[in-house]
Amino acid sequence: MTGGGPDTRWAGADGHLPPPPYGAGHSRIALRQGPRMAFRLKLPGGTFKIKVYRELREAERARKVPVLKIGRFYFVWWPD
Repeated sequence: MTGGGPDTRWAGADGHLPPPPYGAGHSRIALRQGPRMAFRLKLPGGTFKIKVYRELREAERARKVPVLKIGRFYFVWWPD
């Protein structure tokens, strides 16, 4: 790129860049309110999961399996 102006390689026919995805600042809100999926890691001897409270199963809420809460995240171990 030369000329010192803005990079217009991705500009439309009118020379304007497209809006950012989901609007400015909206993606953070959408991530908080949108669907989530627990992180699961299969390990020898069981499964390690990271979840938020609304994703916890009844046994996890009742602490029938090992659960550690740090901030808003719950670290869960499901032995085989």
